[in-house]
Amino acid sequence: MLNGLPPLSQVIFEARVLPVGDPALRGAAAAAGPAGKPDQPLKAPVTRYMVDYSIDPHHLALKELPDGRRQAELEIAQAVYDPDGTRVNYSDAGLEVNLTAQQLARAMQLGIPIHQEVDVPAGQVSLRMGVRDAASGRIGTLEVAAGTGNQAAR
Repeated sequence: MLNGLPPLSQVIFEARVLPVGDPALRGAAAAAGPAGKPDQPLKAPVTRYMVDYSIDPHHLALKELPDGRRQAELEIAQAVYDPDGTRVNYSDAGLEVNLTAQQLARAMQLGIPIHQEVDVPAGQVSLRMGVRDAASGRIGTLEVAAGTGNQAAR
């Protein structure tokens, strides 16, 4: 998740990165409270960004559960960097995604949807996103300038 490193593509995902209030979000509301774990208070104004992942399950080590569902153990992270490469905000989450056969069939076509949010300070910043498959250790990353819209890691 270090700034400026080449992207990793062991886990393939697409990410839509949009500021709250963007018409493409169709009125989706941000979660209450801060989004992220900044090392220092963020410089105002701060903009909340919605990060919508679509993770390709073809590259995940899906575990079969006793009830027939499939489980993905994922770690999702976002890191915001200033122009000097200093991390100014960070968020991460560990998730277990359980999919029925029908949900898995849909995910094989459209990806596994995951929603995250992160607060971004004013000024030039980059947003590095990462997805790690905990079961296999595979990782995918992508870095973009915040506010550039739809992005895809390939």
